[in-house]
Formats: sequence, structure tokens, C-alpha cells
Amino acid sequence: MIWLTLAFGGVNAVPRFVVDGIYSFRKMKKIQFQNIELHPQSPDKPLYGAPCNGCGVCCAAGPCPVAVVFLFQLRGKCRALLWQDESGRYVCGMMASPDRYVRLIPEQWRESGGRFFASRIAVGAGCDSDAEIIDNPENGRIADDD
Repeated sequence: MIWLTLAFGGVNAVPRFVVDGIYSFRKMKKIQFQNIELHPQSPDKPLYGAPCNGCGVCCAAGPCPVAVVFLFQLRGKCRALLWQDESGRYVCGMMASPDRYVRLIPEQWRESGGRFFASRIAVGAGCDSDAEIIDNPENGRIADDD
């Protein structure tokens, strides 16, 4: 696994001022930092608005509205984030096999349920994560003994 440090809060914006060594952007927001864990072969995060490439950064950073409403997950890495070795990318499990995560969805509704959830997470609309991956010498590739 690979550990990455993310910065949220307008990192793409031009800094307005510096307070105690922390850049502050639009509306005086402080940058928030978060460490996430991703597959070492996951693609690099695309720019905001660029087509999704399955990097998994947004889902590893926190649950989307679908995960909050249907999986009752309020924080942390989304339980439905799936790594696919064949394609070398992450996919949404609620889109690929929703019956695996929501017991009320019968297996025969997998395809229509997947389309429903895909429309709710705006598949095809582009990257909606404003997180920036930053260099952190304490992070890096770690051995996974499992």
C-alpha cells in the first residue's frame, strides 16, 4: 500500500496571507491535511474537473452522499471502494455490485441499481475532488505483510 498526504481547502487558489506558517485561502479557510492509503499502482489524481481515471483519492478521503445515505458511513475511507486488478483502477462498489453492500437490493437488480447509484455520484461529470497530493517525507510506500 502507499500512503499519501492530502491538502484540502483551496490549495489551487492564490494565497491571500500567511498565519503562523499556514497558508490561508479564500474566506480565510485553513488548509486541512489528511493521510490516505491507496494501492501502489493506482493512477495519479487528475486535475479538478478532468475525466475520472479511477485514482480513488476522493473515496479514500471520505464517503460520498451515496455512502452516507445508503451505507450509513459518516467518515473515513468508503467501504464500497473497490480495487480492480484487471483495469488497474478503483471503482465504486455501489455502482459495480450494489447488492453486495445494501441487502435490500436483490441480485437481479444489480445492473439497474448500479445505474441508479452512478447517476447519484455524477459518473462522467469529471473529478470533483479539490484535494491536492503533497510531498510528505514521512509517507511513502510501506510493506504490506498481508
